[in-house]
Amino acid sequence: MDLECFYLEHIQENDLWQLYYCFAPDDSANLLSGSDDLQRMIQSFYSTLSIFEKLNYLEEELRITFKPAEVGNIDEIYQDVNELFFLLVKKRTIRQNAKLTKDAHPEITLASDISDLKVGASIDLTFINKMAYSICNQHIFVYTANLLSNAVVKSISTDDNGKTVVLYEEIDSKPIFISYTGFKTEEEALTEEESIMKNKDMYVKAPSLRTLIEQDPIFP
Repeated sequence: MDLECFYLEHIQENDLWQLYYCFAPDDSANLLSGSDDLQRMIQSFYSTLSIFEKLNYLEEELRITFKPAEVGNIDEIYQDVNELFFLLVKKRTIRQNAKLTKDAHPEITLASDISDLKVGASIDLTFINKMAYSICNQHIFVYTANLLSNAVVKSISTDDNGKTVVLYEEIDSKPIFISYTGFKTEEEALTEEESIMKNKDMYVKAPSLRTLIEQDPIFP
């Protein structure tokens, strides 16, 4: 179903004037261009419309159907829809700041030979993660290939099972961050993980989700 049409057909009556100013001739819109309230409402309209558009794209990509009546509060699904859209439809890499804790990712694999590790060294880590989303009663799982950068080796030890335990920390001047790409299958994510270090620059320079949303061309 065309979710954008559903949105336009069911927009609240007291918001119809907003549509007029959104699509009225430029000179009409300019008359109220200085109104902060108007600008916020126009932004809200386009933001909501973009969510319905992205739900359409996700329906095609994931071969599922979102029921318009179950969309509910846009604010509750806003971030998840955008993240899924940029990961799966646009195939973008997303960067976010992260705090590394001892048990954050127990299955992390090192991007360098463990024999080269020294306390105080800055290293890169790659790992696979499974992310779960729930949108309009549809449960969606995405596998991500991740690069964690600026991790500083705090200590190296061996546990009771003979397994090497490496603890990490970060320094204030170089905060830890994670950049990731998303895939529908674990196999695709594993393949991408193997090539992360070859494409490290793409991961390091990846924009945040907020930046991607702000650069979304649906906004006028």
